[in-house]
Amino acid sequence: VMLWNLQKARPLWTTNLQECGTEEDSLQSAGQLFNPPLAHSLSVASCGNIFGCGAQDGKVRIFRVTGLKFEHELEFRGHSLGVSQVLFMPESYCLLTGGNDGKVLLWDVSNDIGKQQKSPAKSLHKRKGQAAATARKDGKLNKVASNEHARILPKLTIEHGEKVNWITVESRLQALETQFQDLDSSLQKLAQKFEVQAELLEKERSQDTAWISALEDRYHC
Repeated sequence: VMLWNLQKARPLWTTNLQECGTEEDSLQSAGQLFNPPLAHSLSVASCGNIFGCGAQDGKVRIFRVTGLKFEHELEFRGHSLGVSQVLFMPESYCLLTGGNDGKVLLWDVSNDIGKQQKSPAKSLHKRKGQAAATARKDGKLNKVASNEHARILPKLTIEHGEKVNWITVESRLQALETQFQDLDSSLQKLAQKFEVQAELLEKERSQDTAWISALEDRYHC
């Protein structure tokens, strides 16, 4: 996972998800790691400096951007297979995840990161001169205890039945815009039908006028 400076087109910070493992994961050797934590999907929260990452190992990892880098905040698992999609809900710390196991899960991590939220500038300033508290130790990220966030459980589970390839959430404005577009399309179709009916009525009126004229001519004769 990489943080980029788009103006200079170069990465500012890089994290290997294999270094974000728990103590439980660290007991496994590289040969026993059947589902390596390949990053599949990223989503940034509305605050702008919290993002989630779904990986092949079935875990969701939450990171906090602090200045020119980002730190591993917490992680949790709810999917038996890889997490293919991660999406933060607008204006909240609720997120949806979709997996290769055919499940869609709703999570609420506001109690874990919302109250600890800090601006990137303040967070970076606080960490200056605190080398012992940096995210890296001996070239590796600090491990997160396996039971540290065991309390994080999904609030809702939807059995989709097939691999989840895409998740999207429509805002109220987008939903209203879609409804207005549908209404406008329906009005246009109704207007076209009225035009067709008006043309038919005009033809019938012309035919009636012709018949009346013919009958009048016949009886006058």
